[in-house]
Amino acid sequence: MLDIQKKTLQKAIDLLDTLGCSYAIIDLDGNHYGTLQVNQPKQNKKAPLRFERGEIRRYLENYLITLKVGEVVAIPFGKFGGNTIQSSTAAWFHHRFGGGCQTSTMNNKTNCVEVLRLK
Repeated sequence: MLDIQKKTLQKAIDLLDTLGCSYAIIDLDGNHYGTLQVNQPKQNKKAPLRFERGEIRRYLENYLITLKVGEVVAIPFGKFGGNTIQSSTAAWFHHRFGGGCQTSTMNNKTNCVEVLRLK
């Protein structure tokens, strides 16, 4: 920090002390001043991806892209699992056609998600 910055900072600290304020200041050099605790910002920790980006969508589109209103398709769970296939199918339809355009159920006997396109 330059001398002018140090002097100005010290004036501000003296003024805050005179007023009896609680404060926390971190200067450009990383020095801490004041009585308040400074919390470090939380790091947004994302879980590692289980599948490659877009992999589920590409898998689903093989079954869904040509599906007409009133038709049913059975999508095998594959390596993704039933819950992932069912929720991703609902999201795909909602994004493409809006809400209420499909219904689906998990068939654990055949390890498939059965999807009926409604509109």
